[in-house]
Amino acid sequence: MSSSVDNKIVKMTLENKGFLANAKASIEGLLGLKSASDKLKGAVDMSSGTASLRGLASAAANVKMDNISRGAEESQGHFSALKTVAVGALLSIGDTAASVGTQVIKSLTLTPAIEGFQQYSNKMKTLMTVNANTGESYKQINGALTDLNEYAM
Repeated sequence: MSSSVDNKIVKMTLENKGFLANAKASIEGLLGLKSASDKLKGAVDMSSGTASLRGLASAAANVKMDNISRGAEESQGHFSALKTVAVGALLSIGDTAASVGTQVIKSLTLTPAIEGFQQYSNKMKTLMTVNANTGESYKQINGALTDLNEYAM
C-alpha cells in the first residue's frame, strides 16, 4: 500500500510541473489578448461616437413640433373654407343647369304653338266682327288694318 501512495505523490509532482508550464502558456496568451484589445481600443475611438449620439439625442429633444402642428391646423381651416366655396359653386352650377333645363323644356313644348294659334284665333274673330258690322270684304278690312299698323309705328 505504501508503494501505491508513493506512486501517487510522484505522479502528482510530475503532473504539477506540466500544469505550471501549461498555466504559464495560458497566462502569456491572455496577456497577448489583452494587448491586442488595448490596441483595438486605441484604433476605434468609441468616446466620440457616444458623444455624437448624445448630441443627436439632445438635438432631437430640442426639436419643437409646435410650428408643424400649427401649420397643419391652419391648413385644415383653409381646406374647410375651400370645401365651403366648392360646395357653393357646385350648388350654383346645379341651380343654373336646372334653370336652363326648365327653359329648354318650355321652349320645346306646345306653349309657343298654342300662343301662336291664340293670336291667329283672336285676329280671325276681330276680322269676323268687323266684317259682320261693316259688311266690307276681308281683303278691304286687312288693307285698312295694315294702314293703321303702319301709321301706329
